[in-house]
Order: sequence, then structure tokens, then C-alpha cells
Amino acid sequence: MSNVTYLRPRHLDSLAEHIAEEIRSRILCGDVQLGEPLSETHLAVNLGVGKTPVREALQRLTTEGLVEIGPQGGTFVFDMTAEAVRELNELREVLEVAAARLAIRRRASALADALDTAVAGMQDALSSTDVSRYRRIDATYHKLIVDHARNAFLRQAYEAIDFRIQALRNRLSLDPVLNRISFREHREFATLVRAGEIYRASTRLSDHIRWVTANYLRVAGLEEP
Repeated sequence: MSNVTYLRPRHLDSLAEHIAEEIRSRILCGDVQLGEPLSETHLAVNLGVGKTPVREALQRLTTEGLVEIGPQGGTFVFDMTAEAVRELNELREVLEVAAARLAIRRRASALADALDTAVAGMQDALSSTDVSRYRRIDATYHKLIVDHARNAFLRQAYEAIDFRIQALRNRLSLDPVLNRISFREHREFATLVRAGEIYRASTRLSDHIRWVTANYLRVAGLEEP
């Protein structure tokens, strides 16, 4: 059976976005590895389209930070050094903690309700060992924090790094032990939000993001000796 996925012809802009979404999904889910080369020809054949919309799709993904142009030419999935991973997550921590504090002050009950729903979904995904669903809900959980802050500029800053965060997070979600720890920390944060505990919730969120950073560096073999 052929592995080629044929996409129906459509307007170039629409088709390019459809292709970008397919490639984006493959990167976020780990179907393609960080630093892996991306061939326009191979993608065009695999997706059953021409090179032009593939090239446009890759350009879009470049603006999102998921795809990079190599120094000698060629297109690659983004890759990150240990220093870059730390810096990305330092920024993530600044933005998410700020969002959490704003959200708890402004809409604690609404945020707590949304987080409780996400936590219930995460628990169900863990029980059914549905890793794909767990990581999707995990991403949604953190977006809920940012969205409930009701600050458009903060949301815009977060969206600029969100795809890279998802790509790193998803590579950790393959470990069931880490998922169980992750779930417990998400549940604890939601409980603190419900109680209006701004300081303790902020600290719990900071600790969680730092834990994620340390474990990604370990799993990716980027720890310093």
C-alpha cells in the first residue's frame, strides 16, 4: 500500500496552508526529528502536490521557527542547543507565570473551571494510554493560562514560541513515567488556581517548566557532563 497522501487541488494559498499544517503536525508529533533535512521534492511526491505550494508552506513554517535554512542552503527542521532550550524555556516561564498571575487576579474561577476540564481529559488520556491525546490536552492547558490573562500582547509573544514549546514537550510525552508526574503537577496547579493562591500557583508553574526543561535536556542527551 502506498504511503502517499494525496491532497485535493485548491487555491495556492489555501493549499500551501494545508501542506504547512501537515508538515507542522509531523514536526510537533515527532514524526520527523529535530535537525532533519526536508526535501521539497520528497514532500511534493509524498503529499501528491507540486513543489511550489510545498516551497510556500516551508516559508511559512520558517516564520514560525519550526523550519530553518541551513548555512549551505537546504531546509531543515529546527534544532536547538542546550543553551537555546534553556533560553526558550526561560522566556516561556516569564510569559506563563505573568499570564497566570494576571489570570488568577482577573478570572480565577473561569480559569480553574477550564483547567479542571483539561485535567479530567488528561486523566482519561493517561488511563487509556492515549499519548497523542494527552499531549494535545497538555498544550491546550498551557494556552488556557495565557488566554485567561486577557492580554493581547502577552498572547502574541507566547504564540511566537508556542510551536517550539509543543515540539519539545511532545518528545517528552513518550515516557509514561514523566506523563504521570506531569499530570500530578498540572492537577496541583489547577487546585492552587481554584484557591486563588497567586504566589503558590506561580511557584508551582515555575517549578513545572524548569522540570520540563531539565528532563528534555536529559532525554535529548544535551545535559552538560
